Amino acid sequence: MSIADWARKYRKLSPEEAAKPGDYRFEVTPHLVWPGGPLEALDDPNVTEVVGRKSAQVAWTSGVLGNALGKWIDLDPSPILILFPKAEAAKQYVGEKLEPMILATKRLRKKIDLRSRKLQQRQDFKRFPGGFLKLVGSNSPSSVKSTPVPRVCVEEPDDCNLNLRGQGDSIKLAKERLKTYRRSKVIIGGTPTLKGLSAIDAEYELSDKRIAMVPCHDCGQEHELSFDHLHCPEDPTQYHEVYGHKRPELAYYACPHCGSVWDDAQKNANLQHGRWVATAEFRGIAGYDMN
Repeated sequence: MSIADWARKYRKLSPEEAAKPGDYRFEVTPHLVWPGGPLEALDDPNVTEVVGRKSAQVAWTSGVLGNALGKWIDLDPSPILILFPKAEAAKQYVGEKLEPMILATKRLRKKIDLRSRKLQQRQDFKRFPGGFLKLVGSNSPSSVKSTPVPRVCVEEPDDCNLNLRGQGDSIKLAKERLKTYRRSKVIIGGTPTLKGLSAIDAEYELSDKRIAMVPCHDCGQEHELSFDHLHCPEDPTQYHEVYGHKRPELAYYACPHCGSVWDDAQKNANLQHGRWVATAEFRGIAGYDMN
């Protein structure tokens, strides 16, 4: 069973995770299940690493990391390490994302008893049949180096320690945990910070650099969605202290091929038919530019 199919069939969203709790649906985040998308890549044995260079609110943590963890814990268990910039970020993820997902999803509740102390369940360590989930901060050398695992996830690499008390890059140290396993997988997702110094930019540059292509409902031609195609009319008779003469309430998106104007409903409908297109050679790393 694919990760996407597992999410559709078994995943439940809690009130802590979503404004509309209940069955997990991809209609709002179709880019996660487009052909060539990140969930498909995580199912592909030829892909060793999945990289998401992203902005906020693209459903990476819940839709990619969360669904992958759910399917792995339920149907394909193994030891898993998740690296966060700080231990506090790991605790926040557990309280706001992970434990609500486990409690809301029956199949995960059966695998991870959050009430049990006999099974060594802690906030930063969850044991389940066939494996465990260890959540660590990048500022702890012993935590990053101590555990061999076949699956490593890194959240916000730009904020992770690049020199862990003289012992090297925490992300590289985490990847070292994979060496004893023939079948391994890495998930790295984050927002770039300083150009030229960004860890997520560096990871993306090693990938096949997939971009989002969306067809126009009128001409059928694909293009990469861009703010360059968002137009904002001006009114010289009106002035706003922030927008100047621009009228953001009249802004519209236009297809660069045929000039067709998209309203929100048309844009959302077009997004259901997008796909990811690689722009570089594939060498085992699938990379996604999510803005």
